[in-house]
Amino acid sequence: MSYSVLHVQSGVTRDISDFVTGIEYGGEMASAVRKMDISLVYGTDVFIPRLNIKNGDLLVLRNGDGEIMRGVVFRQDRDDKGALKITAYTHAVYLVKNKDTNRFEQIKASQIAEKICRSFGIPAGKLEDTKIIFPKLIFRDKTLWDIIVTALTETAKQSGTKYRVYFKEGKLNIVRKSSQPVYLVLKEGANLLAASTSASIEDMKNQIKLVGKLTAQDGSETELVYTAQNKEMQKLYGIMQETHEESGDNINRSTIRQIAETMLKELCREEIEADIEAIGLDEVEAGAAVRVTEPVTGLSGVFYVDQDSHIIEGTRHTMKLKLTRTDDVPAMEYEE
Repeated sequence: MSYSVLHVQSGVTRDISDFVTGIEYGGEMASAVRKMDISLVYGTDVFIPRLNIKNGDLLVLRNGDGEIMRGVVFRQDRDDKGALKITAYTHAVYLVKNKDTNRFEQIKASQIAEKICRSFGIPAGKLEDTKIIFPKLIFRDKTLWDIIVTALTETAKQSGTKYRVYFKEGKLNIVRKSSQPVYLVLKEGANLLAASTSASIEDMKNQIKLVGKLTAQDGSETELVYTAQNKEMQKLYGIMQETHEESGDNINRSTIRQIAETMLKELCREEIEADIEAIGLDEVEAGAAVRVTEPVTGLSGVFYVDQDSHIIEGTRHTMKLKLTRTDDVPAMEYEE
């Protein structure tokens, strides 16, 4: 492993790896923003060059020829002992730092993301066609992240297709959520350093009652009710019902049923989570899949990374991961 940190300022790139004393980076599925903390040595000693790093500059973390992540500098912390910590965030930070009020008509979620990128100067990578066209979507005082995630959530309700939002090399990407490659096998006695697990039905819902309000052209409303249930789970744990209401121009009997069945599939399950510490792998981040084998806790099989935290000190790289059994994406309900 040969890690390096590059500092980019006004188009000029400088390798500052010799001054780095530690690196921490990570993120979580709930947000596309990934954070990187770079610890550096600095001081008044003539043998220590003064690093002129400014907020707004770019830092790039690499391993050999491969880029791990890049981030915009948002914070600097110094002390009187010669320690400097630089905090940088991926360009996804601009999705949560900006709010907007907007009305979209006859538009797809992917087109909304494209418009946001153009309006706010966010570089766009691959924005896969999300296909579902919405007659109308209105957002008031919402972050750009909330707008995109809400549009993708509404898309998933109608199509059953989920999409992943991520940044790579500073560009926004939206791609269909598919089977994730298993990057690493984490095994007790090999590269797995510590593990714990939990199983819970505290948030389980095995019955969904969905009320849909259809508005006719004359302004009259018709109410539709559909109930989806998992009788097998109800026998095991009793009835646990969730209610939900949908309204809008695109609501009909078919979409009401689709939404209810999708919600049931997502909520009717035992939540299995695990916290592990392992020897680090650059590619493992929130959304990735790992295979775990640990006999004491009984952990076995494929898990998905919900949160990741990596620490690099010299050539030693370790990571702490919060894992789940479900390959979820961020979701947010639409409210007009």
